Amino acid sequence: MNCRCCGQISTMQPLCRKINGYSLVVCNVCSTVQVKEQPAFEELRQKYNELYSRGEYEQHRAEFEAIQRGCKPYRPYQEWLLHRVEKICSGRRMVEIGGGIGAFGVIARNRGWTYVNYDVSEVALSFAKALGLKTHLITDETLVIEEEADVIVMWEVIEHIWNVSDYLAEIKRKLAYGGILLLSTPNFLRMGYHRSDLWPTGSAPPIHLNFFTEESLRKVLVFHGFDHIQVYKRRLYRPSHISRKAILSTLRVLIGLEEPPTLYGIAISTKG
Repeated sequence: MNCRCCGQISTMQPLCRKINGYSLVVCNVCSTVQVKEQPAFEELRQKYNELYSRGEYEQHRAEFEAIQRGCKPYRPYQEWLLHRVEKICSGRRMVEIGGGIGAFGVIARNRGWTYVNYDVSEVALSFAKALGLKTHLITDETLVIEEEADVIVMWEVIEHIWNVSDYLAEIKRKLAYGGILLLSTPNFLRMGYHRSDLWPTGSAPPIHLNFFTEESLRKVLVFHGFDHIQVYKRRLYRPSHISRKAILSTLRVLIGLEEPPTLYGIAISTKG
């Protein structure tokens, strides 16, 4: 069978773990850990709408309200990566896949980018529209990008997608020559994934369907024709809350005793 992440003919090896009733397998070609059973698309859409309207995505609702009050979105690391991209990208056309309420779109717009937000959640896009951003609803498993782009962004999205290979093929098709894919995803080597099988709702199946390491993310991008791939591991974080445990964990990541929670990638499209 073809791996739904790297697109190569592969054998999916079982990991003998189940999370929320979903079995985990790993591709023997790209080493990406994946959920074996496919959830229904419309059920996922409903879950995302619930998360944005009254569920665990409370931080996104709070961010939207802050932006409406005139506050600038606080995304320093993402802005730093965008600044790096702007040094090597002459165009200013951006598409974001899974842009949610549009916070990064506000940042991009303020820096002179044209911007379109593609998302599966009507609730999320209603927030983005209220911020004056152009939006496009993804209505099924197939991604169709209408605009050619100089940069396509996926912050914390690739782990949510069932047909990763098809998405990356469409992204490659719509990026201009020399265009850039800018993305992030949870790091599967972080401690939280291995301490127990009781993962938070927002980072467990069926919300997250794919789990990447730096190695597997690089392989997936290479197989889809991207090059000049850079993967960053951000080690300086604010503690998630004020407690001895949270502060110690932050320090362990900072000095390299623990893997950082997130992988950030920049990849350039120069191959046909």
